[in-house]
Amino acid sequence: MFNTSQLTLLFKAGIATITIDTPAASEPALVEKIVIDLQERYSTILQWDCGNQFLQLTPIVERNAIARIDKTPASGVNLEAHPIITFVKHLQRLINEEPNPSLIIAKDFLEFVAKPGSRPDWIRLSQDLFFAIKRSPHRLVLTHQGLDIPSNFKDLVWEMTNSLPDEREVEQIKQRKLAALSASATTNQINFKLALNDQEQQQLTRALQGMTVEGIEDALQLVAIQERGINCHAIKHIINIKKQHLAAKGISFAPPPDVPIQGLPAVTQWAEKQQPLLDVEKRSEHNLDKPASFLFLGVAGTGKSLAVKAIALAWQVPCLCLDMGRLMSKELGSSEANLRTILQQAEALAPCVLWIDEIDKQISQKSFESDGGTSARMVGTLLTWLEENKADAIVAATANRPWGFSKEMLRRFKLFYVDLPSTQTRAEIWKVQLEHYLIQLESEFIQILAERSSAYTGAEIRNIVKESATEAFANGHPRLVSSDRLLTLLDLKPPQFRHDTEELEALRKWAASGGAEFAAPSDSSNTAQVNSDSNSLREVSWY
Repeated sequence: MFNTSQLTLLFKAGIATITIDTPAASEPALVEKIVIDLQERYSTILQWDCGNQFLQLTPIVERNAIARIDKTPASGVNLEAHPIITFVKHLQRLINEEPNPSLIIAKDFLEFVAKPGSRPDWIRLSQDLFFAIKRSPHRLVLTHQGLDIPSNFKDLVWEMTNSLPDEREVEQIKQRKLAALSASATTNQINFKLALNDQEQQQLTRALQGMTVEGIEDALQLVAIQERGINCHAIKHIINIKKQHLAAKGISFAPPPDVPIQGLPAVTQWAEKQQPLLDVEKRSEHNLDKPASFLFLGVAGTGKSLAVKAIALAWQVPCLCLDMGRLMSKELGSSEANLRTILQQAEALAPCVLWIDEIDKQISQKSFESDGGTSARMVGTLLTWLEENKADAIVAATANRPWGFSKEMLRRFKLFYVDLPSTQTRAEIWKVQLEHYLIQLESEFIQILAERSSAYTGAEIRNIVKESATEAFANGHPRLVSSDRLLTLLDLKPPQFRHDTEELEALRKWAASGGAEFAAPSDSSNTAQVNSDSNSLREVSWY
């Protein structure tokens, strides 16, 4: 919840204008909390927005507790030609004529003066107003959602954030809402069942993370009505609701891997060692940090994306996909603001993995030069967050090449180089993919396929198996695929790196020189050569 004690401290220190970045759905609760917590310090509390103009907020006490906050039109307000002028002029009169301290909470003001293209005269009036308030007993709170505070307001305002509820707060909100739902059901003679064990209670809390107070209450109320209670099905419903909300903001959940990770022992061993660090209490006893963010580098199709999803699954945390391209906006400053909103969302969902796929393409030097510096500023925002983020939101990134990254970027990640699969790993990939498509093949033939598929990526092997399975299904004998047909498809579909190994050699040299840790041991068979006996095993048949 928002820390009004910090707000009071800033006001006491003479910092008179505070901006608070808050989700729109959390704004009413934020205003209410400020009014309740600070009402004894200010003789008058005013709220302003461009629709209602000035309202006086008065807490009403019943039975020694604040029951509600009355809102009445403020007196002495002269309406000007524009709401902004009305706001500025009235505050100027307040500063000049009212000696008793007042608190003003303005909801829409920054929308008019803090965006690119704002009127210069309004910006000047705002600067003068902020300066005058600093030398008065009055205090001003400006709420907004995701705006960049312009540099010409720096040192005149102080920035705060109303973050989404953390896990402890979500638990409190959940329990309060469940109690209210149960009481309401009893009053209406509804059979309301709360059927969750301790583990499912924790899962429900985790599912509700990353939502506003309003969103949490709405989601619980919706599933309670659907299920006539809260059970294990409610958890799935809430996760689906959250996925829809996040998708609208440019972020989605990665699906779990459909096959296990194969042949990356350094990655799996590292992930196993990092997992205990997700226990905040245990790691804090030894002054240890959270798991490191990690970056997988290597050519396309080598299993980098699969590895990210497998780690998230092993850690039992959600894997969020961040598409920075969807956050780009033509409006100056909006792209960075969109990114900050998503990063705040990831913090609220922690522990989680935040996956940026093909990050080298999303923040390439070419984009730096073609978008007016927006990509560069977004990278700066991401780097700052990687340095300062304290929540267990772990960034996982994949890239095909390291050449476009600065040293500053690379040093923030644990780096792994994922090479073409070795012979043993290819055998594992063939086995897993054949099992995925319910195709049975004897182990000696799988080994032959592994040896004959030198220089193939895991994705290329998967595509061959998929095509053979689809073909068998279309021919009326699903699951019945011969090794002969698989070998034929290998000949028809040569690997991407059959001849051109220049990029591969450059990547291997970079990793070997200390650029990254090899995700798997090297294999002398990982060369882009065509076996001379490509037809010698043609007689092998599964039938």
